This record gives sequence, structure tokens and C-alpha cells, in this order.
Amino acid sequence: VEGGANGEEGGLSDDQASLETLNGATSNGTDGAEASELEGTDRERLNQQEIEAGFAELLEKEKARVEALEAVQAEVQAALAKEPNLSGFAENLRFELSEEGLEIQIVDNEGRSMFAVGSAQVEGRTRQLIDILAASIASSDWPLEISGHTDSLPYASGASYTNWELSADRANATRRALIARGVNASRIAGVNAYADTDPIGTTDAAAPKNRRIGILLKYPSASPAAMQAYMAKIGPK
Repeated sequence: VEGGANGEEGGLSDDQASLETLNGATSNGTDGAEASELEGTDRERLNQQEIEAGFAELLEKEKARVEALEAVQAEVQAALAKEPNLSGFAENLRFELSEEGLEIQIVDNEGRSMFAVGSAQVEGRTRQLIDILAASIASSDWPLEISGHTDSLPYASGASYTNWELSADRANATRRALIARGVNASRIAGVNAYADTDPIGTTDAAAPKNRRIGILLKYPSASPAAMQAYMAKIGPK
């Protein structure tokens, strides 16, 4: 009897054994959950680091893109400043950096037209401006798109030649002038006519500055968000 009693004291009852097993299982389950949670946190941290590294790379690409396009703009402006007979014509050149690239526009101003009224003939100072542009972009390999725009002043009623034809002819005349000055014809990705459908920042469609030629250097941003972040970082110039 005493041996049986000692045996019970030395061992565990069935109920005690079950309780210990349950406690052990609960403890192991908690440890496993905590480990899984830690692993999940590590994965999230790693994913965030990868996202930040990827965005940093996009910012570097955007920096290189913007600097390359701004270098073209600076070269054009410097060349223009060296031409005494083009003094004051800086206002006839507009530069717009976008997600697509850099658009350089030759625009009419009040009292200083780039094309004769109703004509697509490239002559005088307009040709000089196009020559300067060609010299600055001829060595690059970015595709180009050329666009022609007019004001809203119409031709005579019933005329077969309209602002559509005029804007197309001016864009094509610009294309020919660029090629003549050394721009590779294979880079021309498009020649577009807009007539008076795309006024430039004004509600007055008849304003002189709507008469313009646009030359888009196509160097698209890899990420609009990266462009926005980079431009916000460097601020307005």
C-alpha cells in the first residue's frame, strides 16, 4: 500500500498529465504566433525598404531626365543670346517640361509675328530660331513631334483652305527646316495639325500667341509620381 502511495506521489495523475500537456501546447502556440508576427513585421519592413529603394532609383532617373532636357533649354537660350539680331525674341520661345518630355514652342507675339499672315513660308527670324533649335537637338536621339496651331480668325466664308491646312503646312514646313539643318528625319515621330482647337493658356482664341509651332522632344518620365516628387524637391526655377 505504501509503495502504491509513493508511486502516485512520484508520478502524475491522468488529470495532471492532461493539464500539463494542454499548458505546453498553449505555450508553444503562443510562441509560434509571436514568431509568425515577427516574421510578418520583418517582411513588411523588407517590402517597405524595397519600395523606398525602387522609388529612390526612379528619382535618380527623373533627375537625369530633367537635367538632360534642361541642358537643351539652356543651350538654346545661350545660342539665342549670342544673336544680336534676335534680341528681344526670347519671348517668342516657350519651354514646357512635362511627363512626355520638353516642348519648345515658337509663338507669335503682338507686333512680332513668326509667320506672315496666312502663310506657311519659313523665313527671316523664324528660320533663325529653327536653326538654333536644330543645332541644339540634332545630336540627340530623342524622337520629335511637331505640332502646328493657329488663332481662331477664319478664312473667308467658303474658302477651301482653312486653319487646319495652315497649321498642317506650318508644321510640315518646320519639319523640313529641321531636317535641312541636320536633324535626322527618322526621329520625326509625328506631325500634327490642331488649327485653333488648342489655345495656349487663354480664353481668347484669337490671341496672337495661339499662332505657334511646337517641337516636342520625347523623353517620357518613368514615373509621374517620381517627376512630381523631384520637381517639388528642386522647386520652381
